[in-house]
Amino acid sequence: MRFKALQDVLKAAQREVEWICEVWDDLAARLGHENSCQRSIAAMVICSLAKSDTEPRMRKALPALLKLTDDEKLVTTRQCIQTPT
Repeated sequence: MRFKALQDVLKAAQREVEWICEVWDDLAARLGHENSCQRSIAAMVICSLAKSDTEPRMRKALPALLKLTDDEKLVTTRQCIQTPT
């Protein structure tokens, strides 16, 4: 069920969305979460939402995203790097 929900969010984020400001802060906070699954999900959704970012949100999240490219969990690193924007 959670995987389907993630797929739906990523599909919706393929186009510009208006709800970016409603979810951004929570997602940005999850980039540093202790759970690697939460970090991966946050990275994938934030990268997918980049096209909808009309404010400098991505600039603020970039250091945390770059940190995930060398995450302790290889799957988190891979998912962060491979997520299309």
